[in-house]
Amino acid sequence: MSSAIQQPCPALWVSTIALGEADALVRFFVDSDGAIAARARGLQKATSKLAHTIQPADELNIRLARGRGQTQALIGVTTTKSRPHWRDDLGLLAFYWFMVECAFFGTGTEQLNSAVFTLLTETLSTKPANTQHWACITAFSLKLLKLHGLLCDFDHCVRDGQDLKPSEPVFLLPSGEGFISCKAYNKYYARTGSQLLRLTPDVLPRWRIILHRPTSQTLAINANSIDAAVAIHLVKHQISQAAGCPVNSAAFLLRQWALPSIAELLRQSLATS
Repeated sequence: MSSAIQQPCPALWVSTIALGEADALVRFFVDSDGAIAARARGLQKATSKLAHTIQPADELNIRLARGRGQTQALIGVTTTKSRPHWRDDLGLLAFYWFMVECAFFGTGTEQLNSAVFTLLTETLSTKPANTQHWACITAFSLKLLKLHGLLCDFDHCVRDGQDLKPSEPVFLLPSGEGFISCKAYNKYYARTGSQLLRLTPDVLPRWRIILHRPTSQTLAINANSIDAAVAIHLVKHQISQAAGCPVNSAAFLLRQWALPSIAELLRQSLATS
């Protein structure tokens, strides 16, 4: 029998894993606490009162109780903000799974978790039109990396430390850990046949604006599919490296939005250079 019922806490649903025929293990990303998993008894039964309230993109309040084992028990769920438009659009739903998986795997301190939870809810509060999806994806990705301290320097060449010139293209290292200036690329990489993704001079200035604007205002920025594809790559690589597990939702997000992979972008870049 469970005891020590906790206070309701704001949460977003991440995934549900079946445990036998009736029970399930439900994963949430919770304000302050970050990643948690709780056993929900009878969740898979048709008569479950909890199942219909656990919906993607909805902000939830969940109630947990500690039992005899280490796994907490999920004893209550209420919806505080419903966002059906995120579920009605498969592209937005794919973006949601990407956001919460990155948040779940990137769990850290209470301060970091709270900041990430706020970023998630601010992003979910937007209603991007068809022309604004790229900006929404790019903004979330860059802001998440910044919160984690994993965002690479936009101002200096990672190879020699020199300033990146705003009038020149930059080259992204495959690891996503930094940008290379034209001068450094020609000196250290071009002669050896190294292939780095070339980004046009307008990319980093646009990313700086996105980073410094409130999430609600980033939709007005004219981002493009390359911005979104590269930003997803950066998040996927950095969060996967830090967490030690793959961010599988990134591939689904790229497919759903018909976005190119880094390998495809590199081939396109070489073909036009």
